[in-house]
Formats: sequence, C-alpha cells, structure tokens
Amino acid sequence: MLIFTYPPQLARFMLKRAAVTGLGVTSLPNYVCKSELKSGELVRVLTQYLPQAANLSLLMPSRLGVPAQIKAFANFIRERLPYVMS
Repeated sequence: MLIFTYPPQLARFMLKRAAVTGLGVTSLPNYVCKSELKSGELVRVLTQYLPQAANLSLLMPSRLGVPAQIKAFANFIRERLPYVMS
C-alpha cells in the first residue's frame, strides 16, 4: 500500500480543485474557498452540518523580553484572523 502525505496547503488546494471539477464533496474552511463560493464554482451542501470549532494558540515563553518581531506577529494575527476566517 502506498501512502502519500502532503503539506496541508497542498492538500486543501487538491481537495478544492477536485470539488470545483466535480469529482466530489469536501469540507473546507471558508477562507480557502471564499472566491469559488462567491463565483458559484462551488455551492454549499449539507448546510445543517457545522464543523467543529478549532482553537488557535500563540505560545510565547513570557511576555517580558518578547522581541518586537514576535509582538508584531501576535498583533497581526489578533487583528487579521477574524477577517480572514469570515
């Protein structure tokens, strides 16, 4: 048996392309297929089904002495993630 592993971004892309070309049904986050839903290339099915929520954590060893780049990244995630996920 052959087992292939792909990075998550590639796997999502392949699942989305398969659904767009009519090969089946998939469950993807809104931000992955937002434009395809808007254009009508993809349509929602099983609208009563809601996937489970996921949590995202940003772990830092301490709030003291955190480099400016890490603070900027954390602020970027806090500000942009709600927009990207909608």
